[in-house]
Amino acid sequence: MRPLNEKGEFGAKCKKEYVLDDKGEKIKLASGAFKSFKVDSTDWNNKENTEVWRNDWTNIYNRLLDENGITERIDHRSYERQGIEKIPSIHLGVACSQMEQKGIPTERGNINRQIAEDNKLLNATRARISRLMKWIKDEKITLVHFLNLMKKKVFYKS
Repeated sequence: MRPLNEKGEFGAKCKKEYVLDDKGEKIKLASGAFKSFKVDSTDWNNKENTEVWRNDWTNIYNRLLDENGITERIDHRSYERQGIEKIPSIHLGVACSQMEQKGIPTERGNINRQIAEDNKLLNATRARISRLMKWIKDEKITLVHFLNLMKKKVFYKS
């Protein structure tokens, strides 16, 4: 990530700054080099900017989807930050994606297929719990009564 100068040419990514002693002189190391550290020329590597840029990209992309009559939306945030209880898939990469498209299973593809199955199971489990909670509420069943029903293997079916 390099800065651009007035002529449109790329500048240096970073510059070297020397560590100075109390007298304002460079500190020489045993190797003969001077003690220094790197300073970025721009704030492009600042991690806080990544969030701003991703948010801006999401807004632009969603506006374009809307302008083209597409109801789907994208979100740059993780499932966790969105409050979605779902296991995220892993990135395949170009090579794995190409192999998967040709019908060649890959380790990463297998992981994503397992994650998809796990997410289906999570959704089914949540749905079953919701139905049970609704049934308990609708029937005004006490917890003790519910546990007794469970011992007798009387299950609610939708």
